[in-house]
Amino acid sequence: MHNLDKLRIPLLVLVALTLTGGLVAIPLLHSKVSFGWFPILILLICALLLVLYHKGNRKRIILALTIVGIMGWVVEAIGVNSGSIFGYYTFGERLGPKIFGVPLLVSVGWAMVAYMAFLATSMLPLNNRRLTASAGLMVLFDIMLEPSASRLGLWQFKNNDVPFQNYVVWFLLGMLFLQLIRRTRSSITNSVAVPLFVMQMVFFLLLNIIFIAIRA
Repeated sequence: MHNLDKLRIPLLVLVALTLTGGLVAIPLLHSKVSFGWFPILILLICALLLVLYHKGNRKRIILALTIVGIMGWVVEAIGVNSGSIFGYYTFGERLGPKIFGVPLLVSVGWAMVAYMAFLATSMLPLNNRRLTASAGLMVLFDIMLEPSASRLGLWQFKNNDVPFQNYVVWFLLGMLFLQLIRRTRSSITNSVAVPLFVMQMVFFLLLNIIFIAIRA
């Protein structure tokens, strides 16, 4: 564990450099090379780091996040096949194997975002206000993610129009998933969760701005 603590800053710098490289390469080569794999790479790297640096009751949080991941995937499956939850959208082929039109990696994404958002508000008392703030951060993350996800071919809403209901559902699901994490009654900390959360949001924000500038 002591060695991991010493590696924390270098590993975070490595992630930051990888994201910076993506900001340069994706806009320049997007029309020639598929970069759908890049968000998957970041997702898996961040998930691994979150696991390595988690401190607290592992069994309870793993159970809670497994439930979050499964529930997130199920809701996505219903949403994709009905169009009645998030709006009408479909997933591309770049997130890996799919069941009922939904990539299995989506479950990892839901669990990871909920976990990071929960820890990002750790300075607040563990009450409904904290859950509301965390759910708001999850919505903010999705707002940053949606435009780039479409450009990278990860998923696509009908007419490229993300309906407001998508964000409402994100908030409601966030409240539910965060309540599940809260119910573990575990005192958890993770020294890389907030930096990774912020870096990913900044990455997608800057990528969106770059894509807009290129089209202008």
